[in-house]
Amino acid sequence: MVTEAYDVTFEVVDGDNNPIDGAEVELGPLPSQTTDADGETVFEDVPAQEWGYTVTAAGFDDATGTVDVDEDKTVTVNMVTEAYDVTFEVVDGDGNPITGAEVELGPLPSQTTDADGETVFEDVPAQEWGYTVTAAGFDDATGTVDVDEDKTVTVNMVEEGKVVPIIDKSDVFVSPGNDTITFNVRDTSGNRVEGLDDKDEWKVELTVDGNSSIVWVLYAEDSVSGYPLQGGLDFQIRVEDIPKGTALRQVKVTYMGYDEDVIVVDGMSLDE
Repeated sequence: MVTEAYDVTFEVVDGDNNPIDGAEVELGPLPSQTTDADGETVFEDVPAQEWGYTVTAAGFDDATGTVDVDEDKTVTVNMVTEAYDVTFEVVDGDGNPITGAEVELGPLPSQTTDADGETVFEDVPAQEWGYTVTAAGFDDATGTVDVDEDKTVTVNMVEEGKVVPIIDKSDVFVSPGNDTITFNVRDTSGNRVEGLDDKDEWKVELTVDGNSSIVWVLYAEDSVSGYPLQGGLDFQIRVEDIPKGTALRQVKVTYMGYDEDVIVVDGMSLDE
C-alpha cells in the first residue's frame, strides 16, 4: 500500500504581514527548514496525517500549531514580536526618587515617573533602544538599553551645573621621582574641566595592595596640590607615605558629594 503524501508550504510573516527571512520551521520529526526572502519554505512529499509544527525567528516569540496533511497545504504563520517590560528608576545624586521626570524610549510615547521615581514601558519589542530622561533642575541623561528580557534601568540624574568627575586609566600618571600621582578631571562628555579650584569639595581615594584604602582630602595641607592647566584642571597627589612598588588597584573621586564610579587601574605600580 502506497502512503499518500503532499507538499506543505509555510508562509511566515510578521504583524504587518511582511515576510520573515531566515525563520526556522520544524514539522514533526522531519529535518527543519529555513524560510527564504519571501518568508516561505516547502516540505515536499509529507505523509498524510496530522503534524505538529514549531516556527522560531530572532526577535519573535515561538509559534506552534498543527496541520492536517490530507492535500497540498499552505500554512500562514503570523509571528508575534518578542516583547518585554522596561522599568526606569530615576534618582538624584543621593539616590532619592525624582517625581515627574520625562522618559523617552525610542519612538514610543514618552512617560512620566511617579512618586517612586519609576515608570514602566510594557511590551517593548526586543532590540536595543536609546533613551533620554529629562527633569527640571537636572541635566538630561541619555543611554541605551538592550531589551532581551524584562529590564530595570536606574538613571542617576546630575544637578544642572554640577560637575561629575570622570577619570580614565589613561589619565592617571605615576611619577615616583616626585612621589606624586597626577590625574586629569573630565566631564561626562569627556572634556577637560576648568575652574574646579574649590578644593574643599574634592576627595580622592586610592585602593592599594591588601585592599587597604588611603584617602586624601584636597585641601589638606602638605598632602595634595591642584593646579589649573589650559583646557582643564589636573590634580597632583603626594604619595610619600606609600612605599615604592605598591600596586594601585582603584581610584575613586568625590566632588560635591557625588560619588563617581570606581576606576580600576589594576597593575599600575608606584615604581613604574
